[in-house]
Amino acid sequence: SSSTSSSSTSSSSTFTGFHSMGGLSAYNACREGFVFSNGDLMHLPAPYDNFYSSCEDFRREGCEIAKIVYNELEKHLKLPKNYFEQQFGQLEATCQWHIKRYDPSSPSDVLLPMHTDPSLISVVLHDCPPSP
Repeated sequence: SSSTSSSSTSSSSTFTGFHSMGGLSAYNACREGFVFSNGDLMHLPAPYDNFYSSCEDFRREGCEIAKIVYNELEKHLKLPKNYFEQQFGQLEATCQWHIKRYDPSSPSDVLLPMHTDPSLISVVLHDCPPSP
């Protein structure tokens, strides 16, 4: 459990902590937030002391969604059950989770440019303000 902030030289593949706008990579030019890697979470001081348990709940629910996706991929590809976890490790210990906030004053219409991701799967839940 760490509570570090990032610099642009931090390794984003193993980082756990908070990054500001533009931190870790150019893909974060319009967003800031928390990243949790390889089973790590982080504590925040009061009045945010329930942050850790909320993130545990978020990770648990996210892993349930990812397991459903894995199971469906295994069926479709005719792979043995639990193939992905056997190959890559237990989801809870090997996944990376992001909680990001976009800067509404960003001059760009593209808040997250097209990019490749080293993950086997990416589950993205976007929450954004309603259109005007």
